[in-house]
Amino acid sequence: MKRPWRPAQHRELVLYLVGLVLVGTCVLIPVIHFWEYLQAEWAFADEVERGRAVQATVEKVDDRGSSSPPADAAYIYDEASSAAGLYDMNWVRAGFYSIPQTQTDLVHSLERGYVVIYYDDPAPGVLSTLRRWVGLFHEDPDGIIVVPLLGLGESIVLTAWQRRLRLSQFDPNAAAAFIDAFRGRGRERRVR
Repeated sequence: MKRPWRPAQHRELVLYLVGLVLVGTCVLIPVIHFWEYLQAEWAFADEVERGRAVQATVEKVDDRGSSSPPADAAYIYDEASSAAGLYDMNWVRAGFYSIPQTQTDLVHSLERGYVVIYYDDPAPGVLSTLRRWVGLFHEDPDGIIVVPLLGLGESIVLTAWQRRLRLSQFDPNAAAAFIDAFRGRGRERRVR
């Protein structure tokens, strides 16, 4: 009887090579991802060092209370980028948002130790830098929240609990130094 097909002469070698490629891919992808993460951390650390001088321009905001407003009352902040005041029981998690978030939730996030960065229509490349930083600092509650605030134009406003930094144009060094100085330092958090 004749076989309709002929077995491959190097079938085992081909299977070994396919297995090696699959294992190599499974090992190589996490290594590349880790290397890119380390490079982003090193770049952020360099920006922090170059931006330390800007810390003198950080605005200290008075504590305006830290309880929840009554359920049937609305709380109005002095500014749309408030860095202290009454807050809701909910909070916003770390991440990049393309729609505005509730101010009372954002203030609670600040109290928990997050840094909130407000943007409107920044220069090209700014949003990709902010997205990269959110990827670096996404742990609760030491993360970064990037959220739009209409009317800022190219300006960027960074807030932490009782701290605010206004940048007429995005300065990655100043922003990185602010994040490094105040991330994780809300009232609900111990000083790290």
